[in-house]
Amino acid sequence: MIFGITLTLALGTGVLAAPRAVAPSQEVRAVFSYAKASSTTLVKVFNADKSEFYGESDGSSIESGNFAKFPITFDVDEIGFGSIAFGNSSYLTRSNREESGGAICHRKFNADTAEVDCWLPIPDGFSPEAVDQADKRQLIYTGVQCAPISTTYVIGDGDPHQNYYHKQLSESIECRDAPSCSAGFEQSESFTIGFSASASIAGWITGGFDVQQSWETGRAYNCYGAKGDTVCVWYNTAHTAITVKNLLTLQIPCTNPVRQYVSDPVILKSPNARNRGGGYYCVIGACRSIGDDYWDNTGPAGGPQ
Repeated sequence: MIFGITLTLALGTGVLAAPRAVAPSQEVRAVFSYAKASSTTLVKVFNADKSEFYGESDGSSIESGNFAKFPITFDVDEIGFGSIAFGNSSYLTRSNREESGGAICHRKFNADTAEVDCWLPIPDGFSPEAVDQADKRQLIYTGVQCAPISTTYVIGDGDPHQNYYHKQLSESIECRDAPSCSAGFEQSESFTIGFSASASIAGWITGGFDVQQSWETGRAYNCYGAKGDTVCVWYNTAHTAITVKNLLTLQIPCTNPVRQYVSDPVILKSPNARNRGGGYYCVIGACRSIGDDYWDNTGPAGGPQ
């Protein structure tokens, strides 16, 4: 069985003449398209002369709307050779009714694409209604929400590494001619350090490590300098960096079958729980401005340590 999404076929746009051995009003026309590079397929259904549209579905079958009780399912290979079922009836994809069992199917294919165009006898009890083009997707059921589901997951073991986020918490205090001076609580601010990612992610995850979404630095620290010094308080928030990907899942009835899309790798950095491996420190001389920061990504491999 082949799976699918909407595609544009590159085999040409010529219209095949509908066979007339069966009255057009007693047939539907089911068109199956297949893009080989992406292994994606699409089924569209019309009346015999394609003047009315009855529905379409990503994948190899259509099972909703007009076709909830009479599904159409293609079971074909990469050149369209196989069978098609309509309700309880099954036909081979042949170009004459005797060989197919009652249907007529034309096939077109090349190295990139394939198409099967079938005229199928309408089963007893099947009474389709034309679908307005504005509402042509038969996958959308009344009252069913089709929001995609986004998740973030770890690639392998995550390739964990320790990264350090440094931030100046205090003002830069100049001792000048005083024998000593200090930078402490009154000259400092507390900052909330959150996780960071190299690209957008569906949601924060621990990746199995002892980390948290954010960490509060606090400001109850004191650093001292001597005459002529400039003193300030800095803080190192230790992070565990892991490699993750985003997974976007489109579900039935939004698509049939379920489709999934995977993002490029993303580096997710999360503060270690209890700031393990980090803490405050004093800087003499090389002070900047309060709130200045930088990353040190040269820490050892592994989780919090």
